[in-house]
Amino acid sequence: MKSAESAGTLLRKTIELEKNLPDESLRNKVRELTLILSNQIVNKTILDELWEELQMLKVIKYAEEKGMKKGIEKGTIEVAKNLLSLGMDAEFVMKATGLDLPTIRSLEKLTRQ
Repeated sequence: MKSAESAGTLLRKTIELEKNLPDESLRNKVRELTLILSNQIVNKTILDELWEELQMLKVIKYAEEKGMKKGIEKGTIEVAKNLLSLGMDAEFVMKATGLDLPTIRSLEKLTRQ
């Protein structure tokens, strides 16, 4: 079966479709298979470009995860500050937020100012 589109274009579209697979393990296996098969049908330049695109996807995912983690941490600190400003004791805030005692003590100092 011949396609009007180049092999490189079809592989890029395949990679885009792979992004939508819900299971990360399956997604990674399909990507690996795509790269293995693509080695047979495209030249090294296109293969290098595809590899770079896949690496960028990993970088973007890492950045998203890092940003989400940072946001969650920031939210936890805000909750702790609010609890402290409502007069809750450090022990309660520690249990409610999972923050350690030294962090809560430093937040207590900030809320008193």
